[in-house]
Formats: sequence, structure tokens, C-alpha cells
Amino acid sequence: MFFLFSLFSMQFHLYQPAPGPPRRFRKKLNDKCHLCDQHMFVIELAAAARGCHNTGRMNTDTLNLRFEKAIERAISLGRKEIEVVGTDSTLALALLLTQSQGVELQRLPNLVIVPTLKEAEELEQHLCFFGKTEGTYILPSFDVSPYSGLYPNSRAISARIRWLHFASKSATTVGKSLTVATQGLLFIATPDSLVQRTLPPKVLKAHTLVFKKNEDLPQNLAKALGRLGYQSTPVVEDEGTFAVRGGIVDIWSPAHERPVRIELFGDTVESIRFFDPETQRSEGQTDSFTVLPPREVLYDDENRMRASTRYRDNVADRKVDAIDRDSIQSSLSQGQNFPGLDFLVGDFYEDFSTPLDHFHSQVVAWYLNPIEVARTADALIETLKKEFNESSDNAIRPPIKDLFITFDKIPEAKIARSIELSKIEVQDAPFEEKDAAANLSYPVLDLKFVAPSAANPSEQLDSMLGKVKAWRDAGMTVLISAGTQAQTQRLGALFERGDLHFKTIKEDDYNLAGWVEEQLQNSKLLHIVPRAISESLRINEEALIFLRDEDFFGKKQRRQAYKNKGTLADRTHTLSFGDLNPGDSVVHVLHGIGVYEGLKVMPIGGVDAEFITIAYKDGDKLYLPIYRINQVQKYTGPAGAGLIDKLGGTQWAKVKGRVRNHLREIAGDLLVLYAKRSQVKRDPFPHNDADFAQFEASFPYDETDDQLKAVDDIVADMTSEKPMDRLVCGDVGFGKTEVAMRAAFKAIEGRRQVAVLAPTTVLSFQHLETFQKRFKGWPVVI
Repeated sequence: MFFLFSLFSMQFHLYQPAPGPPRRFRKKLNDKCHLCDQHMFVIELAAAARGCHNTGRMNTDTLNLRFEKAIERAISLGRKEIEVVGTDSTLALALLLTQSQGVELQRLPNLVIVPTLKEAEELEQHLCFFGKTEGTYILPSFDVSPYSGLYPNSRAISARIRWLHFASKSATTVGKSLTVATQGLLFIATPDSLVQRTLPPKVLKAHTLVFKKNEDLPQNLAKALGRLGYQSTPVVEDEGTFAVRGGIVDIWSPAHERPVRIELFGDTVESIRFFDPETQRSEGQTDSFTVLPPREVLYDDENRMRASTRYRDNVADRKVDAIDRDSIQSSLSQGQNFPGLDFLVGDFYEDFSTPLDHFHSQVVAWYLNPIEVARTADALIETLKKEFNESSDNAIRPPIKDLFITFDKIPEAKIARSIELSKIEVQDAPFEEKDAAANLSYPVLDLKFVAPSAANPSEQLDSMLGKVKAWRDAGMTVLISAGTQAQTQRLGALFERGDLHFKTIKEDDYNLAGWVEEQLQNSKLLHIVPRAISESLRINEEALIFLRDEDFFGKKQRRQAYKNKGTLADRTHTLSFGDLNPGDSVVHVLHGIGVYEGLKVMPIGGVDAEFITIAYKDGDKLYLPIYRINQVQKYTGPAGAGLIDKLGGTQWAKVKGRVRNHLREIAGDLLVLYAKRSQVKRDPFPHNDADFAQFEASFPYDETDDQLKAVDDIVADMTSEKPMDRLVCGDVGFGKTEVAMRAAFKAIEGRRQVAVLAPTTVLSFQHLETFQKRFKGWPVVI
């Protein structure tokens, strides 16, 4: 006890934990869990050692789960292997991991092992649903087979390095024996990724650089980054690249989600800012950043010769294309990177390492569907053996044992405790007595609903409303996930029709305990959460039900994403280098229309700088610093050589003057016209009702933001007393017809007829079929 009190005193004076979250955490644990003083000491020390209280959640209140209590009891009884039967749901596991308050579950790093990358991404999505928006790292494996003749994605390799780096930072040792997990970090892996060999921890640590503000960078920074595997590029758009432009250095390290831009004064770091790789615009500032190698294979004089020798032995007795063989042999001897180098990681390091070796402490391993995890790992090895035997002519064909281990060879010493979650129980010896403390039952019901029919969609909606009311009457908390703003509005209209109250949660609100309390106070209240989940569940143990908007309106197809950041004006005026190709016409705000010729590096005052090159009439050229790219827009008008302006001429100024005068004339005419129109009135169309919401919900795609804005503006026009005068413009395939059909539906609700004009007979028949299909089941004659 004297040792504990001495440590506590040291913690109090050295760390000085800030008031706020740790104190509230302490009070909550004392009130709800009745922890002893020794456990409270561990919590205080853990909070102080972590040095960070932000886990990405807005609220610190968490839900008191029965599931967690059962696991904590098993841990307190010393159980090292815990089996949970009744669920293998990523949503249920995310609920536990984000709401956990237990000392033991937070003392060591948590590693979740799932069968495939799909489940890993679903778990990450569900963690975000409950508020864990930062500190989750997924370990990918090679996205192609090493025997396929293809090469792995560099971003997957960078993601592995990022995972390994934060694994090494996942725990802090205090004193001689006390290990405290770093707050807010969670690690997810698949069996494929865990059995893939990697670089040793000491090598990664030796090749990790940290640069800070007001400190000097290495004199030959480009050479230092090149040794780490970075590539020099004109513009930094991918991880593992850098660009040096005089006193500005851009680097994208796997340690950070965004690249950094360093401004130098001589060799001294004057400022460090993150920037958007798409727009190249600076964002937030930071005082330091970490540079990690972007790949797992790193050259030095010793391993370069080892890898070259081992590769020569590998191809000695095989019929391999001589050009490919000699090229790889030469690259290895000279320490050069080449496609497929990552598959030769086993040739570079004398000691084989696995991802688990990068944890400095033991971990709590969660196995989601352990039978499928083991089956996936076994299937990987069998597939690799088959592909290895069929690829004898490949220039790159490493032995399987140099690149992978079997799943049963994962270092058990790194796993302090395993917790397995299975939907069904499999007993090797059914007549043996089970350890009740280590074998837990946690039934979770997957909810499946019949999709609404086009002929009678209201029947399914009424059925769902009845189920929701019954669940609320039974005291269940019902949370509905809405993937889009439109679905949120439709759900709200539906619940109002069903005499239910609803509350739409803010995007940054993660107070699950508060939502449960509010529903306990109001038996008709529901919460709509504007974040997506991939499954619907009923958890009787916690009296929780999670639903999705598609349970009410049916599953919608996802459109291909397109660039939609910011407002329409922002998107119109934002230009990135990805939008330009040499030969494209561009417009400079001062000099007019020219031809983009690419980027050029020129010395200015003895310092190399990068410029946008624009050609004008008579061979004149404008060199524009890239940080002034906002002065240029891509030209989208009619083409023609005569459009090019003369640099320094008066033609562009005259054009702008004529356009300005013409706009004044048009503006004057419009003012007169709209002054007259403002005096005209008509009967307004009815406001949106349940039928309109139902028609919207039957649209089989997710609406784009621009579609929703167009529909909202049209409905606002139609429900006012003033005649509508609106033009909707959009590219082919962006949903103009759907906007028109909703306007037509609104007109029909107002007992009006609708006429649709089309430029050709063929298009008229196409619209006829489209309207008939869309209005099927509604009392409308087309």
C-alpha cells in the first residue's frame, strides 16, 4: 500500500490531471460501479498518463450496459478466454466499445479481429455512429496476390505503416509493471492482414522522423525523404510523396490523414499547416508532424546486398523473363524502388516480425465470428499454395513462409485476454460442464423487414408504425438511422402522421445515455440519428432497438459520388490541377483567355519555385505562382483560336466592359418584369403531405444535394401565391427528370393538369415510359 500511495502522490504532482472529463469519469465510476480505492488510483493514473481526454465524442456520458458488467465480472474472476454467444454484430460490438467504462477493458489496448475488410469497415462506420470518429485504425492486407503478377496498392501499404506506428504508441508503462492504454485508440485487423509479415519494430522506430516548429530540417531533406521511400512530385496528391518549392515543402506522411505544408526561413521551420490535396488550400495549423516511411521495405547497405543475393538464389532454377529478372536484380543492388518490391519484405530483414510485435504491451483481442476468422485464415494459405505452384515463371515469387505465417503461429504472448463473439454456440465436448463466468449469453436479434410494394407502399409504412409503437409501449428505446437529410425529413413526416414525437439529433451529438433518458420520460418519443448504420438490431438485454430509414422506405441504390464540396458557387470557382490538362483554355481574371501549358520550375532569387504557364496571343506567356491559382478558371465557352487574348492588350478589358454594360441593361429589364410579376397572385398549391413524402420515398436512389435544393425551391415556389418562374439546369444523368416528376405530383395534388414538352418524339416516348413507371400505383392517368 505504501508503494501505491507513493505512486499516487507522484501522479498528483507531476501530471496534474485537468478538471473536467477525468473527474466526471471518476464520480460516475464511484457512483455506478462502486470501485475500490485501488481501482480508482489506476483510473486516475491512466487518465493522466494518456495526456489526452478527447476521443472524438461530444459528450462524456456513456450508457451503463449489462453486457459490459458481465464481461467485467468474468475478467475480475481471472478468466483469460471469454466466449459470448448470441451475436457477431459489428453494431453491438461498437456499442460496447464506445460505451465502456470498465477499468480492465481500458487498461490494455483493444484489438478487434474480423473475418474480412468489409466487416472492418462496417465496424469503423458503427463506431462513428456512436461517436468514435478518431483513433480507429484498420490494418489492411495486400489487395492483390503476390503471385498474380500485379502490384499492391501503395495506399494499402501506407495504411499498414500507420497502423503499426500507432500500435507502438498504444500503451504507456508507468513504474515497473503498470501498463496504461493510450486513450482513444482502437485497432481492427483481418486474419489476412495479421498473418502478413512486416518490418521489425526497431526498424520502423529508427526510420521515424519528427519535425517541429522553430527547429531546423535536415540540410538535404530531399535525400533523407528519398531514403525513406518518398517520391518527389510536382504536386503532393498521394501519401508517400513530397514537393520542394524554394522555401515551401509539402509532405504527405502516413502518420497523418492530410499532407502538411512547411514554410521555411532558411532551414528553420517557420509554420506547419495541413492542406487539402484536392484544392491545395491550407487548412489547420500544427506545431509538429511525424514522418513515417510509406512502405515496409527500407534499404540500407546491409539488407540491400542480402535482398539481392536472396533474389538471385530465388530465380536461379526458374525460367524467368531475363529482362524482368535483370531489372529487378539491378534495382535491388542499387537500392532503387520498383513495382512489386513490397512482396520481397522477407528478403530484407533477418528477423521476421508480425503486426502484433509492434505492440509494446499485451492486448485484449476481440474475435468477431471466430469460426469464420479461422476459416478465412486457412483459406488464405490454401489459396497461396495453389497460386505459388502456378506462378513458377513470375519474376517476383517469394516463398510463402517469407511473407506469411499461419494463423495459429500468431504470438500468443501478446494476447492478455481473448473475447470471442459468436452468433451460435459450437461445443467440442457437449457433455462437459461449462464455466458459467467465461461463457456468456447475449442474444441480439437481427431485424429484417419486407420491402414496401410499389402497388401499396402505405401498407408497409403502417405496419412499421405499428411495430414502433408496440416497442415504445414495451419500454424499448428506438433509434432510427437516417443516411440523408431527405430521409430524415420523410421519417419526421411519417412519425407525425402516426401520432409519434420525434427528435432529430445534431450531427455532433453522441449522447446515447441522454437519448435513452429522454425516451424514458416520453413514451411517444423517437430519435432520428443522421448517421448511417448497415444493420438493424434488437438488443433485449439493453432494451435498445436500432432501425434504418430503409426499413421504412426500402433500400435505395447509391449513386456514384461526384465532386460536391461546398456551395454551387464554391464548386464553380474552385479549380484544382486535376481539372486541367495542357492545351486547355483558361481565363485569368486580369489578362483574359489563354492556353494552359502546364507547370514549370524556375529559379527566383536563387530559389526554385513552381509556376502555372499560360500562353497568350503572339507567343506571349504568363507565369503565375501556383498559390494564385484562385485567379484562374477553366474556360467552358465556345472554342476557337480567335478567342485567345493578347497579354497586356485592351481586348479583354473591352470585353468585360461590354458584358458589364449588357448586364446592366438586362438587370434593368428584369427589375421592370419582376416588379410587374410581384403584383400577380394565384391560388397556392397545397403544402407537402404524407402522399408527397411517400412519393419522394419511393425514388429508388439517394438524392444529390443539388436535387434536394431544386425540389425544395420548386415546392416553395408552388406553395406561394406568386407564379413560379424557374429554370433547372443540370448535366445528363443528374436527375432533372425526377425533379420534374415531383413538381408534376405537386401540381396533381393541387387538382391541376400537367403538360410535359420534349424536343423530339423519341424523347417524348421515353418520358412517357418513365412517368408511367414512376407514377405506378397512384391514381394518375398519363
